[in-house]
Formats: sequence, structure tokens, C-alpha cells
Amino acid sequence: MSAPQVLTLYKRTVSAPQLSTLETKQLSSLSRLTPGDFALLTRRLRFSAAHEHRQLALAVLTDENNRKQPKTPIGFVQ
Repeated sequence: MSAPQVLTLYKRTVSAPQLSTLETKQLSSLSRLTPGDFALLTRRLRFSAAHEHRQLALAVLTDENNRKQPKTPIGFVQ
């Protein structure tokens, strides 16, 4: 997903008309998010009693993005 798509979907998911500079910067750095990550976020927010749901949302998306980062290269090492 492109950065504008991530920002738009995040706004819809957390029902936020405006995003803070920190949120925009952090979300723009997450390059491996998919629509499925936002579906997961929606389910987690539905069952969360957290008052700071935007902080929880950023944490969940960051975790999902980082989980997709390759830790070691795939293939033969010379």
C-alpha cells in the first residue's frame, strides 16, 4: 500500500478526522502494511477497552509491519 492509502485507511479505522504529525510520520514509515493488517486492527480495537486506541492502533500496525521484515537473507551465501 502507498503512504496516502495507509493514512486514509488509518483515519477510517480509528475514526480520526485529522492525524497528528507524529502519527503521519510513523505511518508513512511503515512500508509493508496490507489491508489485512487493518482488518486485524479493527478486530483488536473492537475488543479493547483502551482509552488511547490511537496509540494501540499505531503499536499494532508497527508490530505487523516489523513482523514482515526479513531477518536474514534468503538464498545461498557465498
